[in-house]
Amino acid sequence: MNCLLFNTKVIFDADIILCEEKSVTLTCSGAKKIQINWAMYGEDQDARHFTKTNTKTVRCHAENAMETVQNLCENRSSCELKASNAVFGDPCQGVYKYLHVKYTCF
Repeated sequence: MNCLLFNTKVIFDADIILCEEKSVTLTCSGAKKIQINWAMYGEDQDARHFTKTNTKTVRCHAENAMETVQNLCENRSSCELKASNAVFGDPCQGVYKYLHVKYTCF
């Protein structure tokens, strides 16, 4: 009799878009941990439908967004994020921004 043993993990992928000054808690169930795949804080004219009306058409982003989100969340079972200039700096003054995060629970 041949038996195969598979080591499987159920992986959960999430895509979060958070408007400026809003907060969210990222959570992975059980013993799973958060792995940040991508993060952007700023504005992208292609995603304007996610934000309030801006008076300018701009593309701008905080250079530290990925590193900041990783420092707050990576390898934790949960973490709280706030889309805020206080957290990420202000990459484009006078423009309403959002935080976009893609993460995996593994």
